[in-house]
Order: sequence, then C-alpha cells, then structure tokens
Amino acid sequence: MIIELSAETTGTRELLCIRFPFNAVLIRQLKTIPGLRWDVSHKCWCTKYTDTVKELLSQFLTYHNYAFYFADKRVAKRKKVMKVLQLALL
Repeated sequence: MIIELSAETTGTRELLCIRFPFNAVLIRQLKTIPGLRWDVSHKCWCTKYTDTVKELLSQFLTYHNYAFYFADKRVAKRKKVMKVLQLALL
C-alpha cells in the first residue's frame, strides 16, 4: 500500500490530505493525531496544511513503516509553476 500526502487548496484554505486504500489499522492510528479528520467532500483524511504538519505526518508514516509520496496540488502553486515553465520556454 502506498499513501498519498497532498497539499490542496479548498476556497481560501490550504489542506494536507492523506489518501490510501481502506486500512483499518492505519485509520485507528490516524485517529490518534489531533486536528486530523475525515473529509466527506474530498473522501480523505485532512488537516490544515503547514510545513510542520507535513513533516510530522511524514515522520509518523515513516515510523509506522508506511510507503508514501507527496503531491502538491495547490492551485496557486500550480499556476506559479506553469508561469515559470512558460517563461523558461520563451
């Protein structure tokens, strides 16, 4: 099982989302983390995004021997990257 950590923008909020195939053990472990909750609209576990929270969740998953990767899906970040790529192509 590979877990996806992703930074996402919802309205004006930046969220750190965790997606993975159903795993009862991991769900029990995630429920111990303050501020982390199941988001029905995104169908994943979410919390407010900060670099500190991202690092702590990365350490948590590593400690419990889970494979994971990080995907930055924030709209503003994506637009900035596209602009840089467009300038690079000129």
